Amino acid sequence: MKDCMRIHGSVSGSSAVDNGLAVKNAQHLTGSAMPAALVVASYSGSLAEPLAIMEELKGKSSSIQAEDLDVVEQMLIHQAIALQSMFMDLAVRAKGETTLPGMQTLTQLALKAQSGSRATLQTLAELKNPRPVFVRQTNVAHNQQVNNGDKPPPRVENQHAAPIELKAHEEDVHGYPTLDTRATNTAGRANSPDPAVGSVHRAPKRSG
Repeated sequence: MKDCMRIHGSVSGSSAVDNGLAVKNAQHLTGSAMPAALVVASYSGSLAEPLAIMEELKGKSSSIQAEDLDVVEQMLIHQAIALQSMFMDLAVRAKGETTLPGMQTLTQLALKAQSGSRATLQTLAELKNPRPVFVRQTNVAHNQQVNNGDKPPPRVENQHAAPIELKAHEEDVHGYPTLDTRATNTAGRANSPDPAVGSVHRAPKRSG
């Protein structure tokens, strides 16, 4: 029973170590330093081990986090020089090419290398001398809300002044009665419901 417990304890301990190593390897592989180190090691051959390259990359990342951009500036100038070397090599090879398709291919590759070198130098120049940033302010006053306690003036409706009516029982400033100039016109002869005044109150004719 005790032997079984010792065996179980040793197996548990080894599995715990294996799990910890697996987690650490997963963190390295999913990070940024280990993949970059593997790529650098594959292109550099046996000049350096991947673990040594990874430690060097971590040191450079720490300097960038400390706002030390010397590493970036050196990398950019070295890349620009390397691309310039590629441009020169491809341009010379294109000059010695005897076929038109080969000359066109090498010339296009040379111009791409030259364009990459120029863009790298432009990035380096902007890193050394950042461009000033101008912020354009848009006038949005019509969408702003007044929050300083002052109420906006009330909206004035298009109100028409009420017409002034002149009535017969009102008096003017001199005490004389006034007339309503907007009174309805009296009915004419054609539509009058009453009989003619002359036919009712006409004076009798004199004889002789």
